[in-house]
Amino acid sequence: MEIDAAIWGLLGTAVGALASIGTTWISARNAKSIETEMARAQRIESAREYQRKTAIELQEALYNHARNSALVLLEKRRRERAKADGIEREDQSDSKQEEMRQSGLAISILRERISNEAIRDLVSRFQNRCAEFSAGDENEDYRDIKVEFNLDFNTVARELGVFHRSLFEVIPDAYNRVK
Repeated sequence: MEIDAAIWGLLGTAVGALASIGTTWISARNAKSIETEMARAQRIESAREYQRKTAIELQEALYNHARNSALVLLEKRRRERAKADGIEREDQSDSKQEEMRQSGLAISILRERISNEAIRDLVSRFQNRCAEFSAGDENEDYRDIKVEFNLDFNTVARELGVFHRSLFEVIPDAYNRVK
């Protein structure tokens, strides 16, 4: 009878040890799963934060580029008017053109950081419109370009705003479950 009790004790200890090992393994697996989901959610949030920051920088760069495009055209017109009036005027077109080139370069860099292809296409189209606008002269085509320039600016600003706001929407359920 003593051997039976010893065997039962040994079996009980073995079963307890196996149950403890199983519980530890299940806990570790669940912890790893939660850790993986949390890391994934953090990567998603980091990417969204990067996109938000880039969208704001792009909005500012677009405004500066639109402004620089108008200044290039304004300088061109001032020079033409002064020439027509026989007035000698300092030519500032090179510096204005350089400012426009720099703002265009900033937009190109920021545009490629945006994950949304439709936004990138709108920004590219707006950059082209800026070039047309700044090269314009006072004819019928110019008035059409000016209208299109304003419409394109408003469109790209609106769509970039929609994109920016969408980055604040709730992210996948895994993030909410873990948090």
